Amino acid sequence: MHFQQFTELAATLLSLLLVMAVDSTKTVAASRNQQCGNSLQQTLKLTRLAQKESVDLIKTYKASQGEMSELLCKVSVNNVPDPNISGLEPSEKIVSIYTHLQAFIPHFKRVYEQQTDLQIPTSPLLAELASASARSRNLAALVKSFYQSLFPNLPMPEPAGG
Repeated sequence: MHFQQFTELAATLLSLLLVMAVDSTKTVAASRNQQCGNSLQQTLKLTRLAQKESVDLIKTYKASQGEMSELLCKVSVNNVPDPNISGLEPSEKIVSIYTHLQAFIPHFKRVYEQQTDLQIPTSPLLAELASASARSRNLAALVKSFYQSLFPNLPMPEPAGG
């Protein structure tokens, strides 16, 4: 009889510890999920804004180029980063997005420098290019933060040459 009470007490204690472990895991997971959710919401908002601004930037670019705008937009240009996302796992896809954003930053800089030779200093195109470049840097930082909150044990690989 004494042994049975001991096993019941041990089982009760084990159950209590198991419930506490699961509950604490849920609390940590909820905290991480809330952080990830906030980071994801910020990233999505900035992505939508960047996409809207890129449409505006293309319109401004075409308007600033005059009659040749359609031809210039269709010409193949060297050194333009590939916009296609790669990877099978979510972590690989997020790294691909981050790497591509990082690759576009020097591209925006080159385009801005070329356009400063062609545009007047008060050109709306120059302002929009500067804004797009800044937005890309901010988005890259948010994607990196999001990746680190989702995958805290995986280091974020830095892009080649960066």
